Amino acid sequence: MDSATSVCPCGGRATRRPRPEQEVFEEENQKIETIWKYRKIAYKLSIPMIAIFFLGCLLTIVHIYLGIAVMGLGALISIGYSLAGLYYNCCPFCGRLLNRIPLSDVFCPQCGKRIKPVEKYKYSPPTDL
Repeated sequence: MDSATSVCPCGGRATRRPRPEQEVFEEENQKIETIWKYRKIAYKLSIPMIAIFFLGCLLTIVHIYLGIAVMGLGALISIGYSLAGLYYNCCPFCGRLLNRIPLSDVFCPQCGKRIKPVEKYKYSPPTDL
């Protein structure tokens, strides 16, 4: 591994230490796990889309406008899924598109920052109801 040099604000040169081999290995493993998780949920999102399409086809036989409305709803849902996927899969620092799901911890290769998982709830819900 080679160490990079950068110019210090005072005019001198600063040298960064090379990243440890274990850290690089952990990041590669995290990327592989993240891509695998993303592939596992992809088919779960496609099942409702196919079901809505076939429901729209069946409803077109009964009433054409009802079937078209259901198919349009399916298209809007798929657009929503894709927009949410783009939003949650971008680096919040540099905007690069990453292969990750919202609950994974991933390293951005462009800006070099680690992105923490998106927490669904800030506080845990009360358990004594």
